[in-house]
Amino acid sequence: MKKLTIALIIITIAVESLYSQSPDYSWRYYNTGNTGIQGDYTEAVWIDHDGDPYIAGYTPGWEEGGFAKFIQSENKWINYSNVDYPVIGNINDVGSSRISDIAEDTNGILWMATWRGILKFDPAVGSSSLEFWGANNSIHPGGRTTDISIAPDGTIWGSVFSVTWGDGGLVQYNPATNQWRYWYYGSTANNWPSWISFCDNVSIQEKSNGGYVVWIDGRDGIRW
Repeated sequence: MKKLTIALIIITIAVESLYSQSPDYSWRYYNTGNTGIQGDYTEAVWIDHDGDPYIAGYTPGWEEGGFAKFIQSENKWINYSNVDYPVIGNINDVGSSRISDIAEDTNGILWMATWRGILKFDPAVGSSSLEFWGANNSIHPGGRTTDISIAPDGTIWGSVFSVTWGDGGLVQYNPATNQWRYWYYGSTANNWPSWISFCDNVSIQEKSNGGYVVWIDGRDGIRW
């Protein structure tokens, strides 16, 4: 998702009839001044099953960030900031609280790609469910996790972009076994192309006869 430097704009299109040529546009503008969004930079939005959005935001420089849920029926915001919950990211580490993508697994748990690792959150439990994995507590290389996808077997896949504070590549995490796998520059494991040092995007394609294919955008368009 492209970065929005003005936080978030929501547009509602109401089509008056099937053959209407003039849809009615209704705009609402949300930012740090009138919401609980943690900053004017937003890179990830995810809509839950109630139709309410989870919005990730951050303030560069101050490195304050996190995510917020907007309960539209109550005009209420529930905020999860790294200021209140340091597990989300240290304000002294550039990018630690910046969230680039949000995905949900079959158990309703949200997995978030952050600039220094992967964040887990269970909406049914709340703040006590927050867990983070990065270079200090896993084999995640610590680079910028740009995209996240969840496979049919429940494993979490993240594309990681190489930056000054961490390396890149492709990571897989299995929550059921707490096991990690990592493919990176110079690696040839499972026929991984050794020249790929980072990935921009990852997508899962389920096979009709079982199993799945992981597609990765690593500037050279590859499939694993």
